Amino acid sequence: TRVTSMNTRAIEVFEINETNPTYTISAINEVICLGGDTDIKINFTGTAPWTFTYTKDGINPVTITETNDDPYIFNTSEPGLFEITALSDANYDALDYSDNVTVIQNPFPTSEITSSDVEICTGTSTDVSISFTGVAPYTFTYTDGTTPVTIYNFEEDNYNISASENGTYEVTYLKGGGGCVGTD
Repeated sequence: TRVTSMNTRAIEVFEINETNPTYTISAINEVICLGGDTDIKINFTGTAPWTFTYTKDGINPVTITETNDDPYIFNTSEPGLFEITALSDANYDALDYSDNVTVIQNPFPTSEITSSDVEICTGTSTDVSISFTGVAPYTFTYTDGTTPVTIYNFEEDNYNISASENGTYEVTYLKGGGGCVGTD
């Protein structure tokens, strides 16, 4: 800011050190399972107390007035885009509102053995097909009734077992993307 003095014909220069508050917003888990929840964490810079407003998906603003909590943490079980739309500290308003976090909700994965009962001759094999629904990658364990086999981070929606032993094939454990444990 510059001020001209009419009496002295001088220019006086003033420097104002204004530090506007800033924030970062993050989710402890950005992917939650149906029925799950996560904490949203907001870290601040500036001088406490802070007053801020956040929205989920740009609607229903929630205002938190004069909090000294840094970080400020709240819990949600709803997916969506969480954004800060207003922030002030004890002295100034924030200038940048570009940080946000998206929470995604994954469904529980399911599996189904789609092959029917088959008889095979000794020394031959047949395919036993497993189909998955949900979000990949899948980690699953199947058994022939005796021996468990675990497959990690499988990216497809169908898996074929080359079955050469008698037994009842079944999926005994299934986990999909985001760590959601499903039905087998």
